[in-house]
Amino acid sequence: MNKKTTIKDIAKKANVSIATVSRVLRRTDYPVSQDVKKRVFDAADELEYKPNLFGRMLRGDASIEIGIIVPSINNPFYAAQVAASEEECLSRNFIPIICNSNSNPGLESWYLEMLEERQAAGILLTTIQNEETFVKRIERLNMPVLLVDQGIENYTGDRVLFNFFKAGYMAAEYLIECGHKDLALASGPITRHNRREILRGFKQALLDYDIVFNKRRIVNYDSKYDIYNIGDDQGAIQIIDKMFEEEYLPESIVAINDSLAIKMINELHNRGIHVPNDISIVGMDDIFVSKMVTPRLTTIHEPAEEMGKRSAKYLIDKIEGKSRNIVNITMQPTLVERNSVRKVHSKIRR
Repeated sequence: MNKKTTIKDIAKKANVSIATVSRVLRRTDYPVSQDVKKRVFDAADELEYKPNLFGRMLRGDASIEIGIIVPSINNPFYAAQVAASEEECLSRNFIPIICNSNSNPGLESWYLEMLEERQAAGILLTTIQNEETFVKRIERLNMPVLLVDQGIENYTGDRVLFNFFKAGYMAAEYLIECGHKDLALASGPITRHNRREILRGFKQALLDYDIVFNKRRIVNYDSKYDIYNIGDDQGAIQIIDKMFEEEYLPESIVAINDSLAIKMINELHNRGIHVPNDISIVGMDDIFVSKMVTPRLTTIHEPAEEMGKRSAKYLIDKIEGKSRNIVNITMQPTLVERNSVRKVHSKIRR
């Protein structure tokens, strides 16, 4: 059996005292240079040091808890993102506290207060809020905070975000290049940063291809419906009802996420409208079930696992003093072509 690494081994490799190693690993306020901290953490990583997490908690050492706040754990995208962040936290000897805000701004704010009272080491925040007062609230927190997936206007702190504008543009452009000219956008209320950016990209694509924007083709479901709840189809039904009130159905639809797209496909089928023969649909996120449904869903891929892992890594690097630079990363979308779009002009794409 291999001998378990001790702080004495780390001290020897980093060429520092045992007391210094203890102070660095416990994240005490004792002044230690950034160079020494880096040597200690690098040595600990190389020697695969595994501290006793529960012992540290009982001794009252510096916090090893990281809050992970997301709008809905029912959303397969956020579930994948959280799982990746959780794995990275545990691999770095931090304990993740997963907080599901249920898309409720009040609950989200309560989680921030709770984590602040617990003196968590840091927070990974996927927020649904965008008010200036909320930005100031985050900036007042006495701990590192990193925004994930969705940004906030005028926020200049750490963030690992997604290019929702490009995603909306890419989805609309693909439908246009497949020969569609009557496009609709199906969404919840356009109040969140990501939805506004997708709409902006959608409208820009129409403008660039000389297609007149029709505001009646922006169709929303009420916020009271939970589109991620498997048993709640009312949001999709409401959108289809609104589309049926028009003289003609749209030729194609960009859905704000895959969950909505899949439910819309099912509801259209129930009404005798078949995808893609009668109407085409493009989703957003590329959740795992999007390739299992019939027809397999064409969608815009957002790298949930990579985003979750990288955001946790950058936050922990900040907590451990390995980095002082502002993290500002925007991840890019990619188109995943499957079977939910009819190519009116097949010569455009093979």
